[in-house]
Amino acid sequence: HILYPEKKRSTESIASIQKILLEQEAKLKQLPIDRQREREASAKRVQDYTNLIEIIDEVIDLIERVKNPALIQVEATKARERLGDIQNEFKGLKETKYQILGLALAEVAEKQNFADQDAVSSLIKTLNEIRAKLVLQKQQEIEADALAEQQFQAVSYTHLRAHETPEHLVCRLLLEKK
Repeated sequence: HILYPEKKRSTESIASIQKILLEQEAKLKQLPIDRQREREASAKRVQDYTNLIEIIDEVIDLIERVKNPALIQVEATKARERLGDIQNEFKGLKETKYQILGLALAEVAEKQNFADQDAVSSLIKTLNEIRAKLVLQKQQEIEADALAEQQFQAVSYTHLRAHETPEHLVCRLLLEKK
């Protein structure tokens, strides 16, 4: 009868350890699912940046062509038509925080007085500044996702056990032998 309380305590301790192990295994199984969701969200943000950068490049190209005084009439008409198409492309995008920015840029460019070369140059400068910031944000997003991937790869079952007490370790090893 002297060993009975010790046996009961050991049994309870083993049950507790088994519960902890099951919880850790559940966390371990959830990690790849969570990381996949993070990857998909990051890829979506990178694609949004890429789309907006491409559209800004096209808007800049259109405005640059209009800067030639000899081509203002012909190019301005073509540019306004294409800028209208670009606005429609932005309207067709899924809701993103960049949709409003893109619509505003295309609208400003479309309503631009192309004969005013100083205003055209200022608009191009502003578009290039916005483009540079978007490129930087895209790069930061890519780097953040790469870091998250490295951290995810470093997580292992051993890391999940890092906070085990020596008693838990002994019990776990005894359970794994069964």
